Amino acid sequence: MIATQKHLLYENVLKWAHEKGASGFSEEELFQELKVDRNWYLKTFRPDDGAHLVTHLRYDDKNNVHFYTLSSKGISEYGRINKPWHETAAGKIIIGVATLLVGTIILNLLK
Repeated sequence: MIATQKHLLYENVLKWAHEKGASGFSEEELFQELKVDRNWYLKTFRPDDGAHLVTHLRYDDKNNVHFYTLSSKGISEYGRINKPWHETAAGKIIIGVATLLVGTIILNLLK
């Protein structure tokens, strides 16, 4: 898998997990719905170094299923990749240019 595909998959998993919210998700559900490779997911979202993007939420004894949700780091990462357009570098340039144009129009009207 090339880097851009991995990045898109990374973003898709974060968005999907975020949409699951407080109810959480099972990893099997994630693997089936998003066609995510188990090893990539574990290495990326639950690495051995403890910097997990997901955290264990609960265990369902009846169905023998573990549920997960985004950790604080995962929520922060989700927020980073989903910045509003006006907070991006391009957005700031667009706002600057628009402000300059409006200022120029106002000055021309005052002449």
